Amino acid sequence: MNGDWPFGAGFACAEVLPDFEGIAPNAENGAGIATKPRENRWATASLMSVKLPGNMNKNKFRSFFALLATCFAAFTVLGFSPLPARADVTYSKLVVFGDSLSDDGNLLQFTQGQVPADPPYWQGRYSNDIVWPEYVATELGIPLENVAYGGAQSGGETSIYDGEIANSNFPSLPEEVAGYLAFWSNSVDSDALYVLWAGANDLLDTRNESRLDAARRDAVDGVVDAVSRLVTAGAERILVGMMPDLGLIPYASSNNSPSPGRFTRLSEQFNRDLLAAIELFGAGVTGFDSLALHRAAVASPNSYGFSNVTSACLNSNLCRNNLKVQDSYLFWDDRHPTTAAHRLLAQMVAEAAASGGHGPAEQRLDRADSFGLFKPRTGRYLLRNDRIAGIPDYTPLVSSPSSSTVPLSGDWNGDLTDTIGSYDPVAGVFALSNDNVAGSQLNQFRYGPTGASWTPLAGDWDGDGRFTIGLYDPARGVFHLRNSNSPGPADYIFRYGPMAAQWVALAGDWNGDGRHSIGLYSPASGTFHLRNSNAGGVADLAVRYGPTNSPWLPIVGDWNGDGATTVGLYDPVRGRFLLRKTNTGGVAEINARFGPAPSDWLPLAGDWNGRLLPLP
Repeated sequence: MNGDWPFGAGFACAEVLPDFEGIAPNAENGAGIATKPRENRWATASLMSVKLPGNMNKNKFRSFFALLATCFAAFTVLGFSPLPARADVTYSKLVVFGDSLSDDGNLLQFTQGQVPADPPYWQGRYSNDIVWPEYVATELGIPLENVAYGGAQSGGETSIYDGEIANSNFPSLPEEVAGYLAFWSNSVDSDALYVLWAGANDLLDTRNESRLDAARRDAVDGVVDAVSRLVTAGAERILVGMMPDLGLIPYASSNNSPSPGRFTRLSEQFNRDLLAAIELFGAGVTGFDSLALHRAAVASPNSYGFSNVTSACLNSNLCRNNLKVQDSYLFWDDRHPTTAAHRLLAQMVAEAAASGGHGPAEQRLDRADSFGLFKPRTGRYLLRNDRIAGIPDYTPLVSSPSSSTVPLSGDWNGDLTDTIGSYDPVAGVFALSNDNVAGSQLNQFRYGPTGASWTPLAGDWDGDGRFTIGLYDPARGVFHLRNSNSPGPADYIFRYGPMAAQWVALAGDWNGDGRHSIGLYSPASGTFHLRNSNAGGVADLAVRYGPTNSPWLPIVGDWNGDGATTVGLYDPVRGRFLLRKTNTGGVAEINARFGPAPSDWLPLAGDWNGRLLPLP
């Protein structure tokens, strides 16, 4: 048995299960992980990692743990037990289910050294060294049982590697959990910490873009089903990993379809659905927000020790051959993080474990829009981060304002933070800023006619994650939308609504599909006419909200962070925002006084502090 079983009972079990040679915990080095990772830079604790052999089909995988239950009982009788944990840790062990983000060599052994290739993947890790479960177990001082397999999908019995190697069917997340429960006879250690982290493969490897939403739903269902099985078997402390921002990984930027913006919105929707589902299990099941940490590292790479957060280390000869440079990269390949990034992930998971799943990343994340005001004569903005009364958080100033200047807001550079902009109808010039503090205008360009009464709007028309501009000609009822913030012809020209009316042009993601479309507000009837596509036609939603024939001004935003834009009104007489969280009539769900009253200030909405907050 090549020395894998140091105990007599282990050898006896190996004799009766010859097909599973090599699956036992390696007590010599504890986990099947190298005791001397690259240049001895990281000390590793004595861990226990469950390893499966190669060339095992799914039927064998399903029976694997059950067949070894007798062997584990023998270990217990002979005094085999997890290594002692630190006194301040209450978990008996760490058990991990997932995909290549968490795999510490299982797939390599399963495929008898074929996948993943070493080099460039270090001893079966999809990285350049050890991965987050190994760091966490070391930090907590507890044994590790790692059942994660590279390629695993959560939406069914599938893996991205299925069919690539003859006579091998690779474990999915549900099968990982089913096999583990079979081993423990469906009764697991209630003092263990169980971590499930999967779903990215379901989205990244869905080739048909029209299937992405279905794949997202299936992936969420698979994770929830796995959690349910563990809870039923007696698991009392479960952490569930949220999706990182797939729109920010190198694979997304090198992939023409879906766009990075679509991947970002899929990630956000996946997390919303998964969080809502696991909340039903109660306090014992909580999520940790890797998306917030990912975005924070991209926003402030130096704060996390990175100099490159956008490209893969393996694409650079200098990086792949230099350990110091490797630690400055966030990504090892176009999907997977470096071991330096895994250390950050491990810290997040350890903090979540210590705080019941609600670590600083989750607490700092605010995905909802808030409101602001703009005074045309002075060019002053007042921006508020919270949807309650209070003082402005940002007060940028636009240069050379006039009484006709119109405010704008949008995520111009795709960093998931909305910033200010303005439009001068006299000159036909847009001025867009990537800064809500100083308000420096980084992009000024002319678009549309000069001296016209056209009104500006902004939205993510093509779903690429970046807001671009548009104009509405009220005299003809025609929209002119552009997919880039530069001069040029309109990408969409269409008529919608009446001509020569006093209706107000709007833009928003009314159905939460990741693309913005237009709308109109009729002050006379107090009705919002919202369209789910940028084309002529009838309104998809007609929302009667607020008084008729009043001086109140329309404002729209994602007020609850669910990904969909909903209606609102601003009362300039009382200086009050009255916002709805659904596109239906009714009373205001957010009613906040902000700014002077009465006033001639104009309202605007945006996520001013963004999702890219550096963590404390």
